[in-house]
Amino acid sequence: MDRISEKTAPPKAESKTETERKPKVVFTFVEAGMGHIIPMTGMYESFRKKYGDRCEVVKSNIFSDSAYESVRKMGEKLSGHTKKTASNRLYNRFEAFSYLLPSKITLAGLDAYFRKPIKDFLKEYSANPPDVLVASYYLPAHLAIKANEKGLANAKIVTYTPDPYIYPAWDRKSDIYIVNNETAEKQALKKGFKKDRVKRVPFIFKAEVTGCTGEKDAARKELGLSGGFTVLFTSGAYGAKNTYRLMRKIRNVTRPITLVVICGKNREMQETVASIFAEKPSNVTLKIIGFTERMADYMRAADLIIGKAGMNTIMESVYLGCPMIINAEANALEEHITKFSEKEKICLREKNPDRIVGIIDKCAGGEDLFSECRKNFAKFHDPTGADESADIIYGLLKEKFPNV
Repeated sequence: MDRISEKTAPPKAESKTETERKPKVVFTFVEAGMGHIIPMTGMYESFRKKYGDRCEVVKSNIFSDSAYESVRKMGEKLSGHTKKTASNRLYNRFEAFSYLLPSKITLAGLDAYFRKPIKDFLKEYSANPPDVLVASYYLPAHLAIKANEKGLANAKIVTYTPDPYIYPAWDRKSDIYIVNNETAEKQALKKGFKKDRVKRVPFIFKAEVTGCTGEKDAARKELGLSGGFTVLFTSGAYGAKNTYRLMRKIRNVTRPITLVVICGKNREMQETVASIFAEKPSNVTLKIIGFTERMADYMRAADLIIGKAGMNTIMESVYLGCPMIINAEANALEEHITKFSEKEKICLREKNPDRIVGIIDKCAGGEDLFSECRKNFAKFHDPTGADESADIIYGLLKEKFPNV
């Protein structure tokens, strides 16, 4: 709420009490890869649909929309960190080392590194704090907890991790910590989260995924793709550069295929892939696109997906029934995601480009190399994760506002 001086404050009889005003629930978005944005979008849309008439529901680009330049730059550094882990091997290994640090040391390091922007963030945040803050990225949750501890706010904090690994930057003081798989649940309990605060739900999908139905041929026609065996290649929102070798090798595929290459926000990747296929073989029909909101439609149209180990990409391919080859991990977290996928037997992991070409040729020729994976898809085919998360958030809100 905005602070008002005593001189300008209205008479107490006219002010709204905590029970009379509409409580505010803020869903935070951080530009640090789609792995956080996609599930947050699913939770936000579900909560707004189910409970939007009972409270104020806010979608907040919490760093990039700040009035403070220092806070905006902090958000840019977080985005840059994500991009570096995908493109810089040395930086990638440095980040992996940071996973070994205790949570308290990690959070203290973040506080020290971002001292000035955090100070500005807390000033801005405390002027109009939420009643419930929801985060799928570690820093908004940690800063909201700091605001509570300093007496600047009194928000309930809900965090959601889309991954099967709990890294140290997650603040253990969240009121609710939502996970979507048994591996993450066990790790959360082992790594200091209180048992009554850890809640497990099915994986959170956006409505575009759960509502994506229909036959492959119809999806291909709608997307302007030719018929025949379709391979979808994706390497995340920023497009990993380590995919060029594979693109060159795919030129050696002997069967007729349609190859769709999603380059995300990486313009350089679009140009490089186009140059690689400047003289493409006649049996390959190529379509190169940048960032798209229609990933679910492209997955529905595909017979095989090849991509890096992003948790959303993997689980969406599973939900839509399209087998996937994991060909790369952008960072240490994605290495844990690959281990999870192999343990659950829902994907194949293959980094060797020549062997990937062999798999494409065999599948395009009619061989089913993913029969075991398909058997395990049903375990994760539950569309209720977003709704269950919305119910958990609403339950926490009712603890603070019983009459809402």
